[in-house]
Amino acid sequence: MNTEVNLREFEEMQEAPSRPPVEFEGQNGLVLKQLVDWDAQELFQFVEANREANEEFASQLNQIQTEYDALQMIKNPHFATFGGRQGTAGPIAALVTVEQETEDRVSIGFVVDGKFKRQGIATNAVTTISQNLLRTRQFNTVRCYVLHENKINRMLLEKCGFSLAGERPNVHLFYDLDEPLSETQISNT
Repeated sequence: MNTEVNLREFEEMQEAPSRPPVEFEGQNGLVLKQLVDWDAQELFQFVEANREANEEFASQLNQIQTEYDALQMIKNPHFATFGGRQGTAGPIAALVTVEQETEDRVSIGFVVDGKFKRQGIATNAVTTISQNLLRTRQFNTVRCYVLHENKINRMLLEKCGFSLAGERPNVHLFYDLDEPLSETQISNT
């Protein structure tokens, strides 16, 4: 992998966002904002601090070795990368990616910063993203892939309304959510 980057190209890429950011408000002050070009340094710092945090996300995180790689992830037109914060300021507490798999299905991946674990942020982030994606009716299904042995994420997805949809033996399970939860179901997550 060539880590040498043309500095001028990097600076030009950071000048303006390539697309307007999308923002979703979750419960308890969580704000999920689509990362834009000038968030590359913060995304890189999040990845460095959480590189070993989540095996499901490892392949995507391992691709980010420099700020330039983080910027490439943000600018990828097939991906939307969201940083979750408690309120509008502060460090990224969770990272959620959304990737369109088919015309009517997206997959999401998520990782929570170790300093913010066990605070309900992952549940809140997954629920917020998936509910907003389904309510727009642009997509019929939100899918999430989980390693067989990751019981915590499997329970989290079930709590968020996902159901087991299939598996690739010795690789992962996949969970789907096809209908938005009711407001009562969301408040109970």
